[in-house]
Amino acid sequence: MPVLDPEAGTDEAWWRDAVLAFGLLLSAASQLRIGSLPIGPGELCLLIWICAHVYGAVFRSPIVLPPAAGRILAFWVFFAGTQSLGLLTGLALKDHQDQAHIVHDVLAFSIVAAVSSLCLARSNASEGLRRTACLVTRIGGVSLACQIASGLLDLRVPGLDGWYWDRFRGWSDNPNQLSLLCTALVLIAAYAAETAFGRRERLVLLLWGTPAVVAGLMTKGNSFRLALVVALAAFTLAKLRRFLVGGYARAPYRFTVAVLAIGLAVPLGLAGALLLHAVKLESVAKDISRDADQTLDEAAVRVYLWGGAIQKGFDSYFLGLGPSSHVPVPPEVVARQKWARTETEAGLGSGAEHGESMESHNTYLELFSQGGLPLLLGFVALMLSTIRQSYRPDVASLTAMIASLMLFSVFHVTLRHPIVWFCICLVQAGPRRLPGRHAASGRSPRRLAPVTTGTAPFASGAFGPPLIRD
Repeated sequence: MPVLDPEAGTDEAWWRDAVLAFGLLLSAASQLRIGSLPIGPGELCLLIWICAHVYGAVFRSPIVLPPAAGRILAFWVFFAGTQSLGLLTGLALKDHQDQAHIVHDVLAFSIVAAVSSLCLARSNASEGLRRTACLVTRIGGVSLACQIASGLLDLRVPGLDGWYWDRFRGWSDNPNQLSLLCTALVLIAAYAAETAFGRRERLVLLLWGTPAVVAGLMTKGNSFRLALVVALAAFTLAKLRRFLVGGYARAPYRFTVAVLAIGLAVPLGLAGALLLHAVKLESVAKDISRDADQTLDEAAVRVYLWGGAIQKGFDSYFLGLGPSSHVPVPPEVVARQKWARTETEAGLGSGAEHGESMESHNTYLELFSQGGLPLLLGFVALMLSTIRQSYRPDVASLTAMIASLMLFSVFHVTLRHPIVWFCICLVQAGPRRLPGRHAASGRSPRRLAPVTTGTAPFASGAFGPPLIRD
């Protein structure tokens, strides 16, 4: 028998969810920070949410550790141990240690570790995370719409510059940060819409996710476009799997459509493979990238950084060198100057923007250079567990979410971004079935009366339908 979430209609629960949503969104707004401080409004919101959550868990309700929270907490304990061992190894090998980068990484990893652990350390984690996902979708849509309008109308705001040459960056320091935020917001909007109660609510949530698509395309990030393609493919495959093995498999016409789609996918895939084999891969890369020459130059820098990260892992005897970046700045980047850039180099960084080292622009290789092979294997194990969890719920968007973020992590270091860990927590604590329909028959159950406990405007259903627990 379904029971109402005891915290769904309270002022405190919605206050916490709103603070968490603002923290997740503003953590990517690096330009809103004062001076060179590592903490901005997003980090302050997350710290307030962490303190409030810890206070409530200690003094008001018992601390709960579901299996998903146990997995995340175990990973962070292992993460801290391997990073500490890597730091000692770096000191023993007399590797260059950038103290500013070390402090930055320690603060960033501490915040995301606390946020990801506390998001799951409660008995109603799936309901609370779904409420926050709806708020993130709506607030993020409003925020990105304002940033897009400001950038297109060329509105001058003191301290803010929405463009990095010809690439849109909004309130972030660089377009890649905004591209990652837009990728996560598109996936979160898809999850919130798929788990909505009715068609009207689903349509509203999808509309709020539209600014994330527009802003992501304005960043001209190849990773964003590739992530969307992978997310769409994973979503389609998950839906086909649902039709074939789920309760809908009894419907003859849907089963026939699924079989025909799979049957046509084989010859079309072979034809596509033969076409790619017939043309040069370099020309294909030029056609799908934002700028042909710029993409090739950036790819050369990435290959250099990836090779450097692998070499650092080998030099540390597979133990890593601790937090911070360790790969020397590529010669191409050192020689690049802001005042002498060509049109091709307009979107690439210069040596003046970096210190003596750079990150590898690959999450897996960055972990290998910091914590060695043990940390890399631990993170892969966590991702495999997350993928396994994405197949359990009757929500295809969770599968698309983890597949897209894992692909994005190949080209960027994403572990320091709180919204990435929020997505991982969504998958780890995913609902067992859609909240508005039975998993087996697809029929909608009898609607429950809206929750009216408390005086917050969220309690009346103004920002979304009431949530239930199975």
